[in-house]
Amino acid sequence: MTAMNKSALARCRRDLDTFARVLPSLDLKRRQLATLLSAERRLLEASAARFQQRLAHHAARLPMLALDELPFEGLWQATPVVAEERLLGLRLPQRVPPRWGPWHADQIGLPAWSGEVAAAVRELVELQVEHGQRQARVRALEIGLRHALQKVNLFERVLIPQARDRIRAIRVFLADGERTAIVQAKQARALLHRRTQTQAGRQAARP
Repeated sequence: MTAMNKSALARCRRDLDTFARVLPSLDLKRRQLATLLSAERRLLEASAARFQQRLAHHAARLPMLALDELPFEGLWQATPVVAEERLLGLRLPQRVPPRWGPWHADQIGLPAWSGEVAAAVRELVELQVEHGQRQARVRALEIGLRHALQKVNLFERVLIPQARDRIRAIRVFLADGERTAIVQAKQARALLHRRTQTQAGRQAARP
């Protein structure tokens, strides 16, 4: 329970000043995250549309893409590359294409169209990887925005109102104490005055 004295009042005022000073920076971060998340969502939608567009383009040109197994599968591998960046206090995955192994156009036994299909596959895989990375960025930003909003709400709806209520309660308590002290002082002076008058009357009545 908070002590009801002037030291407690000063401490509550300092807390309120700190909360009021921190809140704008928290709210700024929340708004920045919301703006960035909105932009990343648009990029995510664009990457999905881009993948579908290129898939339709290659499928129309290269019906071999529909084969259950392409002749160069196992001969050409893509290795994922993981990279992160720090932005607004969050660790976000960067858009980095996979690292591809060497492609030898003169692979023995491969159909003549393998090179063209391999290039199409590479583009589609990279677009899929990009889409996945953008999804991960959106998820990370959604979590970061949710945490930032929780902090803003904590300051706006809990900490600052509680500090104000404590300051108000301590002020009322101190004011009541001061009024009580004034009343008691007046009563003590009146009592002392009556006693003084009574004593003086007794002394005057003596022969």
